[in-house]
Amino acid sequence: MHHAISIAHIHCGFGASEKLAPLLTELASRSRDECGCLSYALLRDGECWTLRGEWLDEPALLAHLRQPHLQVFGQLLASGLIRHLAVSTEVEPALKLAS
Repeated sequence: MHHAISIAHIHCGFGASEKLAPLLTELASRSRDECGCLSYALLRDGECWTLRGEWLDEPALLAHLRQPHLQVFGQLLASGLIRHLAVSTEVEPALKLAS
């Protein structure tokens, strides 16, 4: 089985980080509740945020990317709260535990 990883790097509009915080927190919470989510972290460094999800497999990741709550990114870009968004995904072999 292969785990899948999603990473979104977000650069806020100037002074928008405090407005963005509750929106990203809600998005992370909803993502953690999705079927196949193994972990979902929200990290902040000043005006930059990172969302990192780990998924059971590639189909779980693809289902996540189709979720309605992710559509908020387009609205946030259009409003200027987000000035740059970069998303990457990768599928990696699951670690095998020694027996």
